[in-house]
Amino acid sequence: MRDMGAYIAARITQSTNGCWLWMRQKDKDGYGQWRWSSKGKWQKAHRESYQAFKGAIPDGLCVLHTCDTPACCNPDHLYAGTRKDNVRDMIDRGRANYTGSPKSVCRRGHELTQENRLGTKRKECKICHRDRQAKYRELRNASMVRASASSV
Repeated sequence: MRDMGAYIAARITQSTNGCWLWMRQKDKDGYGQWRWSSKGKWQKAHRESYQAFKGAIPDGLCVLHTCDTPACCNPDHLYAGTRKDNVRDMIDRGRANYTGSPKSVCRRGHELTQENRLGTKRKECKICHRDRQAKYRELRNASMVRASASSV
């Protein structure tokens, strides 16, 4: 059995804020990962670090970061929490960039109120929708004029 602490220590670099940054393979979200063999299961560096330095991850819990740095493996920056804790933490820190997250402004900065929003799920305000439709009509009309001019 390998000494997991030494394995992790050989593959990190320390940042000025105390994070132990994983310097090898990362997944699409920036979390450190590796696998022991070509057919092995991917291991998440922060989960393995938690287990190596703090012990087993309790059943049903996730390993969360206090530092908001996915590549961090510092056990002092890691704690066990529920998925609900993870989602609450994500929302509180402004990282909730998923379809179900509430938005208060549209992409162009207009306030999204009940009166100004198009439907309940769309994140486009009526002003942006009206502008987008006007631009579409303008481009459509211009292409129709060009098409009729070239056919004459």
